[in-house]
This record gives sequence, C-alpha cells and structure tokens, in this order.
Amino acid sequence: ETLYNTELGYRYSNTRLLVRAKVYWMDYNNQLILTGQINDVGGYTRTNVEDSYRAGLELEAGYKIMRKLSVSGTLTLSSNKVVSFTEYGDDYDNGGQFAIEHRNTDLAFSPNVVAGLGILYDPIRNLEVSWTAKYVGRQYLDNTSNRARSIDDYLVNNLGVNYTLESASDKRIKYVKLGVQVNNILNEVYENNGYTYSYVYGGTTTTENFYYPQAGIHLMTRLVLGF
Repeated sequence: ETLYNTELGYRYSNTRLLVRAKVYWMDYNNQLILTGQINDVGGYTRTNVEDSYRAGLELEAGYKIMRKLSVSGTLTLSSNKVVSFTEYGDDYDNGGQFAIEHRNTDLAFSPNVVAGLGILYDPIRNLEVSWTAKYVGRQYLDNTSNRARSIDDYLVNNLGVNYTLESASDKRIKYVKLGVQVNNILNEVYENNGYTYSYVYGGTTTTENFYYPQAGIHLMTRLVLGF
C-alpha cells in the first residue's frame, strides 16, 4: 500500500493553558483493510482496496483551574472512506460466492468521533486522584456502512487514586507509589470489537454478527519503587 499524508497543526501554551489543533488528510492506494471476517483459525482477514482515505480534525486542550485541579480533553472528528469496495458472501444455494459492489462507504472499525476527558485533583500532599472518560462513536464491522453490522457507540469512565510515600530512612529507595485504578466504574455494558459473516441459504440472505463484550467494573493495583 502507498500512503500520502498531509498534516497542518497549531499549538499554543502558557502557564495555565495548552491548546493543540491538527487537520490531516491520509490518501491511500491499495490500503490493506480489515474486512470484519475471520479465517478458519479465527484470525482476521484483510484485503487491499484501490482507493481510500482518512481525513479529520484533532483537538487537544488542557487547563489548570487552580493549583491542585486541572482538566484536559481530546476530540477527533474524522471521515474514513473507501471509494469502492466489493462485499463477498457464501451462496449455499448455488455454490460459490455472491458479490455486491459498494461505493463511498465507511472503513471498518473507524469511528467518526473519538473523545476523551480527564480531571486531575491533588487534595493533599502526595495524593493524586484522577477521573478519565472515553467516548468512541459507532464503528462498522465491515466496509458496507450497514448499521445492522455495527458496534454501538460507548462511553467508559475510570477512576484512579495514587499515593506516594517518600522514604526518609532507607536511602536506597527514594519513594514508594501505591495506586488503584477502577476501570469502567459506572459498569457500562459495551463491546469494542467483533466480526460479521453473511451467506445466502434457502433464497434468504442471513447476516450473523459476533461481538467481544468488555469487562464491567474491575480494578487494578500497582506498586512502584523509585531508586
């Protein structure tokens, strides 16, 4: 595959504010893309498409509200298209496969909107509390832009707490950091991946979607030693 990438960006910062903005155009020839199908051993299959592109706007900002409180956010708005795509499926009635031509459809697993929000708070010395949220827009399981073959948009929130113990007696260890990360704290039910499969049988076209559900609320702990 061949990629021609053009980007234009802007950055501004001062002691309390950081702003970044970028527009991009990625023009592909023979891009190797996911089809949403899997092979006989469960691996994702890919195929080359002659013309496709990704174009969008990326925004990032951070602001220190006060000495102990800051907020940051990201937003990506994009259009991810394949100019021409051939869909194939098994034809059990006649043998072989059927083919359907599609034009100007969305690339699989390429959401048009991705956004994030982060809040960082230091209530007391050495204690850090963070809240992060990530939103991912609708994704298609293949390149047909068929809403019936898609992953719903989702919003996931995480809470993190870190505390640093400074070593005064043992000079070999400068600090000990203890952390707890509660992921998907609002227990969102969602999936972030999957695949689709279509076939003709008995004169009827059937499409089967398969999804990978993600974990509900769960947590991770960590211990960091600084030398």
